[in-house]
Order: sequence, then C-alpha cells, then structure tokens
Amino acid sequence: MTVLLTILKVIGWILLGILGLILLTVLTVLLVPIRYRADGVWKEEKYILGRVTWLLHLLSICVTYEKELLLEVRVAGILIYPKKERSGKRKKAASGADAEEGVGDADADTNVLDVDGAKMPSADVKTLGESAPAAGTTDEPQTQTVAEASEPQSADPRGSATTRMPDVESQSTDPNETPASEADAQATDSDAAPEHPAGSFFEKLSGKLSQVTDRLRGMQQKTDQLKQQTAYYKRIWDQPQTRQAIRVGFYELGEIIRHVLPRKLEVFGIVGTGDPASTGQIMAIQGMLYPWHKGNIRLEPDFEEKYIEGELHLKGRIRLGTLGICGLRILLNKNVRRLIRILRKKEEA
Repeated sequence: MTVLLTILKVIGWILLGILGLILLTVLTVLLVPIRYRADGVWKEEKYILGRVTWLLHLLSICVTYEKELLLEVRVAGILIYPKKERSGKRKKAASGADAEEGVGDADADTNVLDVDGAKMPSADVKTLGESAPAAGTTDEPQTQTVAEASEPQSADPRGSATTRMPDVESQSTDPNETPASEADAQATDSDAAPEHPAGSFFEKLSGKLSQVTDRLRGMQQKTDQLKQQTAYYKRIWDQPQTRQAIRVGFYELGEIIRHVLPRKLEVFGIVGTGDPASTGQIMAIQGMLYPWHKGNIRLEPDFEEKYIEGELHLKGRIRLGTLGICGLRILLNKNVRRLIRILRKKEEA
C-alpha cells in the first residue's frame, strides 16, 4: 500500500510539473512583449535598419537595406536564415567535376584506332566520319514497281513481253450521258422547295426578341434581389444592438492601434518640392497633425529647390496578451455575437 501511494505521489508531481511548465510557457508567450525598432537615414548615403526581438534576443529578426535588401533570422544567437554554405565543399566539388570532364575528353580522343590497331588523331577521325556514307542508302535502282509486278504480261510470237491494253469498248463514249451520282443530286435539288426570304427574316426577328426579353427578365430579377438585400441590411443597421456592436468594435480596434504604434518616434527632415505652394501645403499638414505626433516629427521647408533628406528613429513593443484581451472583449460582447449570427443567416434580424 505504501509503495502504491509513493508511485501515485510521483505521478502527481510529474503531472503538476508538466502543467506548470505549460502554464509558464503560455504566460511567457502572452506577457513577454515583442520589441521592434527602426533607424533610417535618407541623405547622400541611404540605409534602413530594422530589428525585431523577443525574450532577451532569444528570437531576433534583422532587416537591413543599403544597396540591397538583406534578412537575417537568429534563434539563441544561431543563424537560421540565410543558411551558410560551406565553401570548401563547393570548391572540392567543382575541382572534382573539372577533373572528371578532363579525363572524359582524354578518353574520347584516345579510344579511336585505325585499321592496323594504331591510334588515330582527332582530325583523321573527323575526316573519316564525314566521308562515311549514310546508313541505309544504296546506289542500285529499283528494277520493278509493285504495279508492274502485279500486272500480267503476254508474250508475242517474237518472244518480247507486251502489256495488256485497256478495253476501249467498255468505256462509254456518249457525251450526253451523265453519271448516276450527278443525276441523283440534280433530282434532289429539283425536289427541294425554295425557302421564302420573308419567313426566314421573321423567324430570326422573333428569336432576337425572345433573347432580349429573357435578358430583361433576368435583369429585373437581379434588381429585385438587390433591393431585398439592401432593405435587409438597412433593417439590421437601424437596430440599436447593431449600433452598439459597431461602437464596441471600433473602440477595441482603436485600443489595438494605440498599443501597436511606436512608443518613441523621432523624424527630422528637410523637404522641398520645387513649388512653394505644394511645399507650404506639406507644412500645413504637419501643423494639423501636431496633436498626434506632439512635435516628434519636425520638417524644415526648402522653397527654392527640389530636395529631400531626413532621419528616422522609432521604438515600440507589442504584447500578445493585450491583443488577445481586446479580441476577447469583442467576441464576448452579446451584441457583437448577435450581429455575427445575423450576418451568418442563423438568426433573423
């Protein structure tokens, strides 16, 4: 009995440790933020450096752009992408392929022998290949065709072979006689009644009118369906529960955007479009957005030349737990769930 209790105690501690490890992993993923930062310079030298890290650089993604776009992914400091290729193996493989190609060419040059058994140079081999006749060609003429072989011959008294002449009397010599097929075709044409052009015209016209009528009927049905759908969605929009669901969705979406936006933002630049009017409009837009950037974006105008340069520095973080809480607030709201059921046609509006 004591042994059984000890075994159950050990199994319980193991299960508790596994559950604790799973809970710790879930909390780490949800609560440890993903940090990002970016630095860029747009002057004579242009470069952009972006970095995303998680859990004390356990996962690190680095993106750089100077002359070309480069991406690096590291896990625990180990480069995962792009993978480094071993240059030594590539050099050995290339040298081995060159050596095999050289051996093959040498064997191809030395394996040709002449009649006496001696090796022949490559030039003599080419001349020999060009002078050889094509396979399957002969100079002997064909003595007799199949038709001549099948045709019987008769010998005259002198011993010479004569061919059989065709029977002239078996052929018809009447010029007024017509073949049977042509006579049948003429009789068929004479028996067929000619179609009246007016009847065919009215048949085509009635067919076109029926097609136009079918198309108009289909357009009317589509218009009626569109009107019904418009009235249905308008009835849904006019309900107070729908307005409340949309208000909740927009509020939570704003919370998500505020959480994702960078915590630190510094932009400094000199802007000149070459047109004083358009440059002034850009500066006016900067002034209108001052409550949002609070002086973190500073631009200096250049009203004379077309010129642009600047620097960018930003930092931020994203916590998956915060995004999950906002999503749960949206999904657990009864008005939102009711609107989803109505849009899925599972509940009447």
